[in-house]
Amino acid sequence: MVERQPWPDGRGLAGGLTRVCGATRQALRLAGTAVTLMSKDGHQVVAAASGEQAHAVAGLEFDLGEGPSHEAFSQGRPVLVPDLVGGTAASWPGFSTAAGEKGIAAAYAFPVRVGASRLGVLSMYADQPRVLDATERGCAAVFAEITTGLLLDNIAPVDGGVVSEELASILDQRTEVFQAQGMVMVALDVDLASALARMRAHAFAVGQSLDHVALDIVEGRLNPQAEMT
Repeated sequence: MVERQPWPDGRGLAGGLTRVCGATRQALRLAGTAVTLMSKDGHQVVAAASGEQAHAVAGLEFDLGEGPSHEAFSQGRPVLVPDLVGGTAASWPGFSTAAGEKGIAAAYAFPVRVGASRLGVLSMYADQPRVLDATERGCAAVFAEITTGLLLDNIAPVDGGVVSEELASILDQRTEVFQAQGMVMVALDVDLASALARMRAHAFAVGQSLDHVALDIVEGRLNPQAEMT
């Protein structure tokens, strides 16, 4: 069932992104939408969503390391999956199953980018298998451009990069995950990508979220050398 009001509301960048999510959901009659900020080194955070369901489904991609948003970001093009049960979705069995358990049957991901620079993805979810027609795809692309504009309006150059206080706060939401990733890298003498893969594998094996595993590592309850080799 499609929600009729954005969640949550607020001002500033986060509020603006949330309102875009809500408007996208209503315009395209979707179950939910989310904006995920991403980087090439694997950092990822759900910056805004139209509701709790969309926020949770978008977060699954980071936890599992797979899904349409990952592909849209890496390839720099929209990825449209009208049926998560079969077809292209077979490339992401973990995400397809987990999203289905949360009531999502189709997903569409549009990269948020400026030229060759990629900032993240606008992800959209439907609760029934569904193909977006040309008009709907065009509408989704416009909302992705609006998302890009909001991000550009809220960033400023700092030491060769771009950041604002609010954007930095959004990116800090997964500090424990990135801190734990560094700790695993050192403990197991692997690179950052392999460290994150080990964390995801352990989270899957013990039936916990990636955030939970990361917090256990940071607070010393989980020894990577003893339990993740």
